Amino acid sequence: PLIKSSTDIEIEYKGTNKISSLSQDKISLIESLGLITFKGADNNSSFEIQPNAVTSSKEGSIGVEANNIIIEGGNFVILGSNGVNYSESDKSGKSGRNGSSGIKASETLIKNKANVTIIGGNGGRGTQGIQGKTGEDGIEKDGITDSGPTQGGTGYTGGNGGNGGNGGTAILGNIEVKSGCNLVLTGGNGAQGGKGGKGGTGGKGGWSNIWGVRSAKGGNGGTGGNGGTGGNGGDAISGSFNCEDNIAILAGGDLGIGGDPGEGGDGGSGGDQEGW
Repeated sequence: PLIKSSTDIEIEYKGTNKISSLSQDKISLIESLGLITFKGADNNSSFEIQPNAVTSSKEGSIGVEANNIIIEGGNFVILGSNGVNYSESDKSGKSGRNGSSGIKASETLIKNKANVTIIGGNGGRGTQGIQGKTGEDGIEKDGITDSGPTQGGTGYTGGNGGNGGNGGTAILGNIEVKSGCNLVLTGGNGAQGGKGGKGGTGGKGGWSNIWGVRSAKGGNGGTGGNGGTGGNGGDAISGSFNCEDNIAILAGGDLGIGGDPGEGGDGGSGGDQEGW
């Protein structure tokens, strides 16, 4: 973490402040085993915590993690980091990583007319499925032991696309909001599932070395794999919610869409020659 302590932490912010992660594998940006208090000096004070987008296969960063958190006055924005989006050319069938939460704490208290927005990170997109293997080649006709050249084998089915990552929950834990405060909690969006892998090419047909016997046909292409399922949207909060005024907006993230099925494989080629 950029800030880490085994005791209580108090952060007073004036003007406009922003903190971002400097690496992609942080568990949290601000972490304490005790209490973290954020205090806005006035109504114009703002503090934003924004983890960088994750570009590795590791889970992203939680913004703030503590036993208890107090947000007291000013404007406060915290975002969980998004799950990794693999390259669109990746055909490994890996699932996308989950988005991270903005806050993880047993109890979070918002008071003193604070304006707070907390958003979970979006899930990462799943990769395309693995392409199916090529079918086995047909057997040639040698004129002595074979009954005839055989058709090439059907290509293997393509692999399923990776599932989309789930959106992060905005707050993991309980929250209490005092009168006069404004609060927006939004779960991260689930990601799209990966496209199914292309079916394998059919095997090559067997050929004949016997005069007047035709070589066999190539095998059929394999069927494409299924698309990965879309990730679930994150919740606004995982624990209890106590609000003195009707001033809070809570929304879960959107469900990710499923991936497209893969294309069928190409048919195999016929035997090299007809009987001579």
